[in-house]
Amino acid sequence: MTASIAVPAGMGIFVFSEEILRLLFPERQAEIIASCQSLQIMSAGMIFLALTATVFSILQAIGKARIPVKITLAACAVKMLLNILLVSVPHINISGAAVATTVSYGIMFIWSFAELLKITNADISYDKLFLKTVYSAVMCAATAKLAYIYLQNRLLFPFSLLVSIASGGIIYIYSLYLLSVLNKNELKTLFSK
Repeated sequence: MTASIAVPAGMGIFVFSEEILRLLFPERQAEIIASCQSLQIMSAGMIFLALTATVFSILQAIGKARIPVKITLAACAVKMLLNILLVSVPHINISGAAVATTVSYGIMFIWSFAELLKITNADISYDKLFLKTVYSAVMCAATAKLAYIYLQNRLLFPFSLLVSIASGGIIYIYSLYLLSVLNKNELKTLFSK
């Protein structure tokens, strides 16, 4: 369930990074230009972090609380090293911190997920868990961006962004249904709340 929210949200942040920054900081064009790439890089990190939080919770629930601590410490060490190496490079600069953070979150997710599979011997449907969710999220992001391109000169900025995001969300849910990630009962539950 976490992946079904985190992946499209991360892709949405990636494709709308400039628009999100412009919505939050309308008078700060120089800062938007400087930080747009970093936000795009961090969008992948956000996906990894959301997935890691779920895996860490499971590990703690099954009595393996030391594993998340060990993984977090190792990932922090990698992040510190990459920050030192990348931020000092002039053409990378602040984007180096975003790369370091995203890499460290990626390490945390991959390592913790591998540990969880090793401990539980769980039979995971990677097709349903990752591939179909990622495909649906790509469809969501592409639809939202194309809708925004079409609407940006037809509606005021916040409304064109909101309508575009909503259209991407509709396509995302429909894609999950078509790919059998969600069934009719799950859709009813989703919309009845």
